[in-house]
Amino acid sequence: GMIFNSKFEVKEAMKTFLMVNKKNPIIKYNDLTRFVVRCMLGCPFCLSVSKPKRKNHRQVVTFKNMHTCHKRSTNK
Repeated sequence: GMIFNSKFEVKEAMKTFLMVNKKNPIIKYNDLTRFVVRCMLGCPFCLSVSKPKRKNHRQVVTFKNMHTCHKRSTNK
């Protein structure tokens, strides 16, 4: 998967991606080792980023870019 240098880079890339696609994310987990973003309830979209042991980078583990929800005219 894609590799990011910091959690800040992951968040900025995710914000840009979701704003372009007009989606509102729901952050499920946001701790030191993982970052999981889902879309609306029932939508299969999922992005999971984790920090491998003894490494300083973050790596995309799961990326399901499939939406069954509608586009939003406003973003959070």
